[in-house]
Amino acid sequence: PEPLPTEPTPPTPDQTQQPDKAIENPQQPTIPPPETPTPEKPKIESFKNLATSVDLPDITKSGAQENANETIVSLGKIVLPPGETLQLVLLGGVKALKNADSISMQNNLNIPAGQSPLWRIYADTASQENGDPPKRIEIAQLKISGGNLIFNWMPGATSDYAEALKKCGVLAYVQDQQQFVQLCRPRQAEPLVLDLDKGVSEVNLQVGSPPELGNLRVQITDRVGAFPPNLLQPSDILEVQSEGESETTMIFTDPKFANFKVRITAEMNGQKLDLKATAIYEISGQDPKMFKANDALKLLNNLLRQQGPIQKTFENAPEGNPRKKEAAKKLDQMKKQIEFLQDLSGLYQALKGNQGKIHYSVFIQYGRYKVDLFTTQVPVVIPVEVKDAGQNSANKPETEQQPPKKPSKKSPAKKNP
Repeated sequence: PEPLPTEPTPPTPDQTQQPDKAIENPQQPTIPPPETPTPEKPKIESFKNLATSVDLPDITKSGAQENANETIVSLGKIVLPPGETLQLVLLGGVKALKNADSISMQNNLNIPAGQSPLWRIYADTASQENGDPPKRIEIAQLKISGGNLIFNWMPGATSDYAEALKKCGVLAYVQDQQQFVQLCRPRQAEPLVLDLDKGVSEVNLQVGSPPELGNLRVQITDRVGAFPPNLLQPSDILEVQSEGESETTMIFTDPKFANFKVRITAEMNGQKLDLKATAIYEISGQDPKMFKANDALKLLNNLLRQQGPIQKTFENAPEGNPRKKEAAKKLDQMKKQIEFLQDLSGLYQALKGNQGKIHYSVFIQYGRYKVDLFTTQVPVVIPVEVKDAGQNSANKPETEQQPPKKPSKKSPAKKNP
């Protein structure tokens, strides 16, 4: 059946009195204001003003100086985020000294309230031949003072301990940031200058008591001069061995110089590292030998003198004669030898007068980090200048590029005459 009609709902008093107000001003939905993003706090660069390399003060043969202030230096400023901790790790101390002796660093965990963190560096000696018990000698300290990382030699330091520590490095950690500080700056060394008159060039570097030789490296960094295109085989890095030479070879990719090479070797001789570059060439039918310009010139002249008679034999012998065939074979071989020696003569003229230089660096490898001992080129790193802490300059790190340290009389880096 049809539904019954419903009665209309009576209007409310408001609708009766103001019939047009609700229509003219309908209720609008509320739109919340856009949220303002919270700006991220800039990350604190903890090691922006910390050195990457420093020169620790020298220690005289008699040991650490009585005036301890003269051995205090700043390694630069460290900024710690609130609530974070600085961690320091010494790399290279295990094999820094002879025999079983070593260098270690220990954090002072029992720091009284209000005092700065302190790290003590020790020389740990093994039993001596005369039966003395092992000793632990404090040789240096690192501490935070006024935001600066301060180094100070202690009375137990000797010149030998100092030289050993300078071959080490300190790895600093804060949160996910880290920086390696090597405790010496590389000394300036002379490049290997290819000498094609003598055939061999040599440079001797005084490295002192070497660290574990498996960590000592020589890297060929550049070749400057009129060298033909070349590469290094098997590698540009030589790992210095405890016995014998380590070597790599400069191979020339130009086919004209396929039988000419430069052999580069590194060998420890006492406390000296001997680097040599030897020119070697090979004439077909002869064993490889050292290239000397005068000897090569004599060989070239001999070949030119022999070429004439053999050429006449070839021209005078009738076709099909074995002598003609043999003379042709000799002439072909001789032509190749003469051309090769003439090409070497041109290379000699281009490289003579110190025009062929082989640049290198000498460093100690500690895992992914290294301590540079010598370099023939200005390093790319920008070290912070070490200042005396008492001169109120520890907060002002120097940012200009520093050249390598020139060798002192005590540690020469000289080229043999």
